Amino acid sequence: MIIIKDETDTKEAESYEGVRILLLTNGNMNGDAAGAALRLRNITRGKMAVAILGHSGESLREADATYYLDDPVFADSDCRASGRISVALIKKVFPCDYVVCGTSSAEGSPSSLAARIALGCDMESVFNVSGIDRSDDGSLRIIQNGTESEVSWKAVFSVSGGRWPEAVAEIREGRHLNRIDLGLGVFSVGAKGSKVLISKEVS
Repeated sequence: MIIIKDETDTKEAESYEGVRILLLTNGNMNGDAAGAALRLRNITRGKMAVAILGHSGESLREADATYYLDDPVFADSDCRASGRISVALIKKVFPCDYVVCGTSSAEGSPSSLAARIALGCDMESVFNVSGIDRSDDGSLRIIQNGTESEVSWKAVFSVSGGRWPEAVAEIREGRHLNRIDLGLGVFSVGAKGSKVLISKEVS
């Protein structure tokens, strides 16, 4: 088990050998998403981090690192702002190969959050995943909407049901990160970064 100390210096991204998996969650752990992240970890023998949108919440016993995206200005972030926070975490602190979205923002589903992260990190977005396995050639196979297909090396998943291994949720020590740690401006997150753009008013 790796305990990450509470530090604010994120100039150098944390790195691990091999595959890196990130599970995004909020205070309430999504069991399907947690199981999918654990499945990826078991298949790839990679390192798994849990990022919690908030100052507290459940991580996983199996996690190698836990991050708390902990800043009052993150409150009321819609899908667009939550996507910016997640992309900044991935680019600045925990570069990863796979992301599993187990949370939705104040406005938007895990699928829409996955799409924004994929766009910001140049990864493939894969929605409604209900199964993950490994092909003989080492590539990943997924079941998506009842159909089996392959995914690229770097992908962001949203999960929909499925039979996943049981991941054990627990409160963990972790590293608390604010907007300064992630290099984000106050107008890019929270309510200020979540304003709906009105293109046309109809009276």
